[in-house]
Amino acid sequence: MSDLSHLSLDELFAEARAAAKRERGEAHRKRAKDPIAPPPEPQTIFTNPENWTRVRGLALIQRSTQTLLGNFWEWQHRSVRDARRLVRSAEPILVEGVEEIDLTLAAPAAVPLGEKVESTREMILDVLLETPRVFAAEVSLLIHYYDGWTAKATLTAPTVFAEGEEILLLPAGVDIFPVLTREMKIAIRKPL
Repeated sequence: MSDLSHLSLDELFAEARAAAKRERGEAHRKRAKDPIAPPPEPQTIFTNPENWTRVRGLALIQRSTQTLLGNFWEWQHRSVRDARRLVRSAEPILVEGVEEIDLTLAAPAAVPLGEKVESTREMILDVLLETPRVFAAEVSLLIHYYDGWTAKATLTAPTVFAEGEEILLLPAGVDIFPVLTREMKIAIRKPL
């Protein structure tokens, strides 16, 4: 270190700033030679597909309305054991379980349901569901109508639907109207 006693206060300050700038430059060059990887962002452990394992196929039913929502693949996180995600399957899958969930839908129902349904009718039909694409013969249904619109189609007994290797057992009281094929919805339309 040189003798700085002959320098003015302004010159001492300038010398100190220059020394600090040199130190920062050396530290920056050292980091550039030996970079430290930034810590992973917490959400990347959930967005990385390699962290998920497909577990089983599920049929989901909305608990409050007993409406069949469709078939979903259940995925479990490899490192966070309580984390799972459900992904709807457009293709037929092997359903290994039925699960009821609480679900609040943001969109209003297509048919406004009031305090009471205007009328009901019992029917026995061969039923084909659109999603999941499964079939059951001689299904006992209770059809609910509101202001001339078909509002619900509930199963009156436990019913087994099947197609290929897929088997779906649904309990009585489940509304299958949202997943019926268009042809089935026309078949249960209330006669005028």
